[in-house]
Formats: sequence, structure tokens, C-alpha cells
Amino acid sequence: MNRNSFFSAKKMSISTSISCILLVILAFFSNNVFAANLETTATDSVGVTYRTHIQNEGWAQGWMNNGALSGSEGKSLRLEGIEIKLTGNVPADLGIEYRTHVQNIGWEQKWASNGSFSGSEGQSLRLEGIQIRLTGASAAGYTVKYRTHIQNEGWTQGWVVDGALAGSEGKSLRLEAIEIVIEKKSASTVTPPTSTSPVTQGKTVKDYGAKGDGVTNDTTAIQTALNENATVCIPDGTYMINVDKPLLLKSNQTVTLSTNAVLKALPSSNGYNAVIRMSGVSNVNIIGGKIIGERYGHLGSSGEWGMGIQVIQGSNNIKISNMTISDCWGDGIFLGDSPYVSDINIDSVVCDNNRRQGLSITDAKRVTINNSIFKNTNGTLPEAGIDIEPDANQTSENIKITNTQCYGNKGSGLDLMGITGIIQGVEVSGSSINDNSNMGIRLVKASNLTFDNNTVNNNLYGVELEKDVCNALFKNMTITKNKSRGISLVTSGQSQGVERITFDNTLIANNSQSQPGAADGIRIDTWDSTGYIKDVKFLNCRFIDDQAKKTQGYGMTVASNSKISGVGYNSGCSFAGNMYGNMVADSLTLQRI
Repeated sequence: MNRNSFFSAKKMSISTSISCILLVILAFFSNNVFAANLETTATDSVGVTYRTHIQNEGWAQGWMNNGALSGSEGKSLRLEGIEIKLTGNVPADLGIEYRTHVQNIGWEQKWASNGSFSGSEGQSLRLEGIQIRLTGASAAGYTVKYRTHIQNEGWTQGWVVDGALAGSEGKSLRLEAIEIVIEKKSASTVTPPTSTSPVTQGKTVKDYGAKGDGVTNDTTAIQTALNENATVCIPDGTYMINVDKPLLLKSNQTVTLSTNAVLKALPSSNGYNAVIRMSGVSNVNIIGGKIIGERYGHLGSSGEWGMGIQVIQGSNNIKISNMTISDCWGDGIFLGDSPYVSDINIDSVVCDNNRRQGLSITDAKRVTINNSIFKNTNGTLPEAGIDIEPDANQTSENIKITNTQCYGNKGSGLDLMGITGIIQGVEVSGSSINDNSNMGIRLVKASNLTFDNNTVNNNLYGVELEKDVCNALFKNMTITKNKSRGISLVTSGQSQGVERITFDNTLIANNSQSQPGAADGIRIDTWDSTGYIKDVKFLNCRFIDDQAKKTQGYGMTVASNSKISGVGYNSGCSFAGNMYGNMVADSLTLQRI
């Protein structure tokens, strides 16, 4: 190597190290700045203004503000483009960005921001979906909420927030209108990220010999960097990892992957492996980048436990954020394995095309999942987006899932399967569970559950309460266009029974899509003589079919069965448009309350 090339390479290495250090320092200081901002709550509001380019009308409608409708209803006109910007007293470090799913093009690769154009103009292409999110250090103090009017579906999808998909993918349905609002979070609902270790240095794995060339086995070099540093940066590159010797993170450690950093699994014949393992550790933060598993290079066919990230053996205070995990032989992320893990935060993570689950939760307490996507799981059962399934003598409790999407999975979107262990205290809110081949939400032996403001569309059943479920509240739910029943409360093999179930302000509409008239909005029945069903209430719910071609049989069917008692509905419930009528029941099993 000549002198000039030597110093050029050296300069590049130093530059990479400095950028990684700055990335970590920036994350650290932005947390502190954000925390300081919480102490001074602004009294002036932040608003939003937006305009849409409408088929045949262009921009003629002009700018709309703060929840007003932009677009049209009842005119069958597609949206073709959109511009969005913030108004009012906007903090200097707060912005808004958005991207659209465009007919024949798909998702835009770059996000538009702060009034710039997203979509197409002059090409007669419909918008089919949109994502909107806030940016900057002050973004965590606000929420952007939005909903879209969708061809054939209207407003049934409901409101979504902070980067979630409004509209659809792969259904060729146009967006016809949109409404957007900005809400300021109260200080009690905003939890700034915490730094788990002092930022005193930021070593890059390339300082320890990692190549990131997509060929070299970088496992030893990266592990050395992890062993010797509390803060480790992984720059852009593809780093090949021996999953039979997973990267082991230690307590009080922050690992930051650059946007284009990829940890890619080398092929293995071992059915139990992982790219990253956290075992018995505390206060670990892993941020950014991608993990790609070895499902397409796996040697043999044994096992189903090849994980992207594995958190086990009592690990606690773990945060995984802004990461994509795909193509794993088993799960994208696995949490559990006694003793229980606790205080786990999964934020802005995408798990895609993993073989067994997007996310498995077994022996775990106090888990939060925010702003994440679990999609396209397929290959070996259960094939769910999220599977909460403790083993014998294990407990899954205090699990909160917010603003999360589960779609395209070959199994269920969300499974709660307390077959041998205990599931209690699960809350799911502001999430969409759509387009899964099996159930949207499947509940088996679980208690103290809350589902609030979720959409459950185009699954086999929308919600299935299969056995031994108690103290479950479903409110502000949208359960529509599922292939069979919207809600199935048909039990078998119970140890005790299903009881104290409430549906409040829930829309159950246009179900039984696969075979019109064969299934109802909800069916309540028992397949065998085990257990019971009692104290099931419907408050202010709508059982409707408003399609031109009807599909939903009855709004509600309750079997005449001595095992069923205390099913009631109030005067706020409404029935309309169902193929055969409002309901089938007798006064012994169903009563007006």
C-alpha cells in the first residue's frame, strides 16, 4: 500500500468511528434534552393543515385543518396526492413526514415532509395507503392521528396513529378522503428513552477487525468489541454471524447499528440458534439496523428455534428499537425461558417473513410493544404475528401492545394461548390485526384482558374466544369483512368457562366474506358439555351489513343451551342489513338489559 492510500484508508476508518460516536452521543443528549422539555409544558397547541389532489378536481378543494375532511365521500373519486404541514406554535425540533402507497408503484422509498408532495400528479394513479409520523426531539410529546375513507369500506378501519398504515396494501382499493389531527400527550403518558450506560466512548466493530463485506465471518471481531465496551457502534455493511455462537450482549450496554448495517446469519444445521442472545443481563439497549436469519440457507430441516434476538434467563430492562428482523428459522424475537424476563420494551421494530413467529412471549412480565409490525410469518406452526404462550409453570403478564400491526401471517395475527401456563393482564390498543390466514385474535385460557380501538379485518375469524377466558373488555373495536364469523364464542374442552366478557361500542360488520350467509356477525355456542358461557354483555354495538352484496348471515346467534346464561344487549345496540335478520336466540339465553 502506498503512503497516500494508507492515509486515505486511515482517514476513512477514523471518519467512520467519529460518525458512530456522534450517533451514540446524539441519541444520549437528545434524551436529556427531551426530558428537560417535558418540564416546561407549552400551553399553545400544535395543529395540522393538509390538502389532497382529487381525481377530476385536482387541488381545488384547498387546505383543510385539524380533523376536517379532505377528499370526498359518495363520489367514488380517488386521492392521487397529498401535502401535509404543521401549524400553530410548532417547536423548532418538531416536524411531520409521510409516505403513500401508490397504485402500480407501491410504497414511496423516501418520506415526504413538512408540506412537500407525496403521491402522483397527472398519472391517474390512486393512493391506496398512507403512513404519517412526527419527527424531531419533540415528537415523543405529540401524537398524530389519522383515518382514511376507503373504497367499499368507508371509515370502518378507524383511526390509526404515529406511522401506522391507514388504507390497505395488496387490495387495490382507492383512498377517497382523509382526516388528520395532532394531539399533545400529557407528561404522564410520555416516557422518554433512557440511556442504560454512560456514553464515554463509542467503539466501532471495525476497530476490532470486522469487515462487513457480506463474506467474512465477523462473529469473533464483533464479540470482542462487545466484550470490551459498554457502547458499541456497528457501521453500514453486511456482517456474517455464526448463529451457533450467538453474539452475547452484556449488562449496561448500548449497541447501535447504522441504518444500513446488517447482521446476517451464516447457514446452520442447528435447530436452536440465534443471531443475538441476551441471557441473564440487565440494562441493554439495541438500536437500529437489520437482522437477517438463515431460513433460506438452513442446513437440514430440524428444529424451529432459530431466533433473530433471544432474551432469556431473567434478563430485565431491555430495549429493542428501530430494527428490522427477517427470514429467521424460528422467531424474529423470543422473550422468556425461566426465570422470567421483565421490563422489556420493543419499539418501532418490524419482524417480517420469519418461519415460526414474528414475536414469541413465554415467561415474561411487564412487556411493552409500540409502533411495531409483525407480518408474513410462515413455515412452521403456529405462524403467528405475535404469540403469547407460556409453558408449564410460566406466566405472561402485564403485556401492553400499542399502535402495532399484525398482518399477512399464515397463522393468527395475535395468539394468547394459556394452554399450560398463565396469561393475565394483556392490553392491546390502537392496533390493526388484518389479512391473516387464521384468526385475527385468538384467546385460550387468559384473563384480565383489554382490547381498545383496534381494527380486526379480513382474517378467518375476527376474534375467537375458544375456551376459559374471563374478564375481557372489547371497546371501540372495528371487526369487519372477516372470511367467516366476526366474533366466535364457540367453546370446547374447557376446564372452567368463559365469563365476564363485555363488548362496548364495537362495530361488527360485513363478515362471512368467503361464503355469504354461512356465518354471522357473532355466534355464541358450545361444541361439547365442558364448562359454561355466562355474563356476556353487548353495549352500544352495531351488527350491520351495508354492502351492495350482503354476506353476514345474522347479526348475532346465541344457541339455546343450558350451558349459556346471562347474555345481554342494551338499547344502544343496533342491527341493520344482515341477510337473514337481526338475531337468533331465545329469552333464556339472550336478554335486553
